[in-house]
Amino acid sequence: MHSWRYGSKAWRYKHIRLNDRGRGITQEIDVLDVDGERLTGWADSKTMPTVPQLFDSLGKEGWELVTHVIHQDGSGGMVFHYYTLRRSLDR
Repeated sequence: MHSWRYGSKAWRYKHIRLNDRGRGITQEIDVLDVDGERLTGWADSKTMPTVPQLFDSLGKEGWELVTHVIHQDGSGGMVFHYYTLRRSLDR
């Protein structure tokens, strides 16, 4: 997590990279990295949040989405979503 001051406002940033399971229809997460660290340890989809559950939880913690970029590797395989979120340090 990084902090940055812009004018009189100070922000904390969170960086998320994820890959949807399957084609993303069920919005289940297959791979999840938060601030450069891979989150592991879930045995099944019951313990891993879906994309809407993840962002609902982050929103309740005061995080707001700043950017979203999608990257598909050149062979047409893995599709990764890169998210940057921010939250005021004044919170």
